[in-house]
Amino acid sequence: MTTCLILAAGEAERHNGGNKPLLEVNGETLLSRTCRLVQPHCQCFWIVTHRTDMEDWQPLCVNPKNRRWIVETLVSSMSLWSNTGSTTILLGDVFYTQFAIDMVFGTLQKITAFGHGCNIHAVRWFVDDNSYVSKRLRAERDYAEKHPRRHGAGKLWHWINCDPEIKVYDFCDETTDFDSPQEHKRFIAKYGNRNLRTTAEASKAR
Repeated sequence: MTTCLILAAGEAERHNGGNKPLLEVNGETLLSRTCRLVQPHCQCFWIVTHRTDMEDWQPLCVNPKNRRWIVETLVSSMSLWSNTGSTTILLGDVFYTQFAIDMVFGTLQKITAFGHGCNIHAVRWFVDDNSYVSKRLRAERDYAEKHPRRHGAGKLWHWINCDPEIKVYDFCDETTDFDSPQEHKRFIAKYGNRNLRTTAEASKAR
């Protein structure tokens, strides 16, 4: 079974507490877009969040017990991981292209991460690596507890970049997150009313 977890338990501090997955691009929220794109690939997907302003998605929402850091959110969501196939992690505040989603679910490698530079936007692994991923996530969580002020501690990219066993691939398209309201506005101004589904289309849009 292919399982996908869409993480949406952040506090959006740089967005003044606003719910980033509910930001809109071309009239569709990031969360709605991601759910729409993953449905053909998954037998099961969940939205991991503690937020109460996602009424339309409540049947699919799972509240993580602990969520100080993204790696802790993943540890708290281990019961949702697939025990027969693959588990895919996506971020609720990311604008994914169709090409990016197809790339993530098309990989057959053991543990793979995807993103741009130090930004990690997706991770996928198979059931045989559940115990390894669990061990590494717990180690990163423990590191964050001991070094809470260390840059990147507890972040997805810090875990991935410190693990030589994980391959990282660049989407090389317009898949991106919005670290501030200004970045969201710039993206809308540049790519509004475009449907970026493939690398070729993204290149034409530049």
